[in-house]
Amino acid sequence: MVKALVGIKAAKLMGLVDFEGSAEFTEVEKLALRYAVAMTATPVELADSFLSAAKVTFTSPRNRRGPR
Repeated sequence: MVKALVGIKAAKLMGLVDFEGSAEFTEVEKLALRYAVAMTATPVELADSFLSAAKVTFTSPRNRRGPR
């Protein structure tokens, strides 16, 4: 059984299997998960358009989070 760890709901952990279709994740979280999937693929394949979108998203002040 999956239990909440460090404030993460069990539903969110279970939603990782199909994060694209899960309502548990924000679009920013889904982008981060897409990046993680792409970086762990063999071979690593990241389109320039994806990297551009990620750069814009993750350098936006509203999407930055400080230490928790």
